[in-house]
Amino acid sequence: MFQQGTQGTKVRYYNNHQLTKMAKKSFPELYQQIKFLQTNKETTNIRKLKREFPGLITSFEEFLEETKWSNCDRMFDDLSNPQELQF
Repeated sequence: MFQQGTQGTKVRYYNNHQLTKMAKKSFPELYQQIKFLQTNKETTNIRKLKREFPGLITSFEEFLEETKWSNCDRMFDDLSNPQELQF
């Protein structure tokens, strides 16, 4: 199933069993994170957090704009360089 992503492109979400198997064998810490995300039933009350911490909780769209990660013309190396970011 495809969904419209925040950056304006279509995104497909799926469980990659091959990646999970590879992570279990070669990257045990990554595997633990994957399993946690797959099995964790905890939810986050965003409305409550916004009331408790006004101005600190931003939307994903705001995060992309502030960090310039929404610019599809940039490469990962550009985006991972803190000197490139001007807040």
